[in-house]
Amino acid sequence: MGPWHARMETYRASACHIESNRTNPTTIERMKISVFPAVLSLIVAAALAWLAYDIAYDEQSDHDVYVAVGTAISVLLTLGTAMAVKLENTKVGINLKVWSALMFVVLLISNFCFAFFGVKMPWYVVVTACLLVLHLGVSNGIARVKDV
Repeated sequence: MGPWHARMETYRASACHIESNRTNPTTIERMKISVFPAVLSLIVAAALAWLAYDIAYDEQSDHDVYVAVGTAISVLLTLGTAMAVKLENTKVGINLKVWSALMFVVLLISNFCFAFFGVKMPWYVVVTACLLVLHLGVSNGIARVKDV
């Protein structure tokens, strides 16, 4: 085998063993949840849920309760991820925090628009559920990244 073939064989062998920037699909990078920021996000979620309930209050329907529960869940998931979750890799952790903060703002605007302008339950459930699924899916993808 000549020198050209030897270089090509070395290149092929090393190219087969290059690690991708993702881990095994079944593993997520180590996460650590801080207790104090988690409690703070729970308190903020409860306060914002009460505010959404107060804005959407209507004596004839119970949609205000659904808006309060939806606001509490969405704020707790997004703000809890942004504040309380820490990853081993700080760059990936910052990406996760920025994504969660962005989704916190989007979901907060969505919830308060539904509360202020009137709740149409099918639209509220579909929009909020789709945004939460989008948040959880992208957060899961971000957490699986090995290196940025």
